[in-house]
Amino acid sequence: MRKFTLLFACLAALPVVAQPLSGVSSSVDNLADDPATQEASVQTVSKSSIAAKRADSKLNEIAMHKTVLDYALPEEIASTAQACTREEEDCYIAFKTFEHSSDTRVAAAANLELAILALQRGLVKQSQEYIARAGELSPDDPFIELTRGWILLSAGKYKQSREAFDHLLYLSADFEYVSSAKLGGALAWYFGGNKEKAAEQLQYLYVSNPYAISFVSYMLGRIAWEIKAAKKMAPVFLQQALSHDEKNYSAAKLFAKLSEKDKDKLRAWQYYLFALRAAYRARDDFYPVQSC
Repeated sequence: MRKFTLLFACLAALPVVAQPLSGVSSSVDNLADDPATQEASVQTVSKSSIAAKRADSKLNEIAMHKTVLDYALPEEIASTAQACTREEEDCYIAFKTFEHSSDTRVAAAANLELAILALQRGLVKQSQEYIARAGELSPDDPFIELTRGWILLSAGKYKQSREAFDHLLYLSADFEYVSSAKLGGALAWYFGGNKEKAAEQLQYLYVSNPYAISFVSYMLGRIAWEIKAAKKMAPVFLQQALSHDEKNYSAAKLFAKLSEKDKDKLRAWQYYLFALRAAYRARDDFYPVQSC
């Protein structure tokens, strides 16, 4: 527990999130100079390089390191995707046509799309069946494995979800893949009840991914709030979350609750108001008001 508290204290002191991001390029430059970031990157690549040489991995080290998060539909069914601009049902039927294609590449892509569509419909069990089929057809596709991890996480199968995210590290060392897998793994540990493991996974993202700082800071604040020994660090992380994204409704709401519990009524009122405004801003982003 002492080690856990020290982890939170060290994270909060890191300069990479001390101020809001002023630009992506400058943030990336700063991260490149951070020894902790470099060490995390080296460890990830090293682990993936070794894993790629395992007997059960079909990918060699060169192929794995050239893999990037760039998903595109096979040409044979790319035109079919146009149906998705109309009705969801048309989209579903269009991809069902290729579900059992003799071309495994096409069938895998179709099953992947069907898995995502099923999840959007709330058909979680069906979504798992589709993504499992896609994985069987294309076992070395990192995008399919990444999607499988998130679908299993949505289904509440946290151990299987973590295994999928861990397996992804054997298929790709691309930063975006690794970051998404680390985030998914952290959430799987958290919802599975292991907050310390979740914090360890989030630590990697905290020092390496400027795009995820707001959400990661919120999750670290949430974990700190739930751990008695680290509770004092919660406001630090929540403030960081809001400084990087003023629309982070969850962070503002949690900060308000925390203030209310501390009997700081003024701060609680301020952050409840902040949360309300954040919710309205988020709504306006998704549903912009159109002038007549």
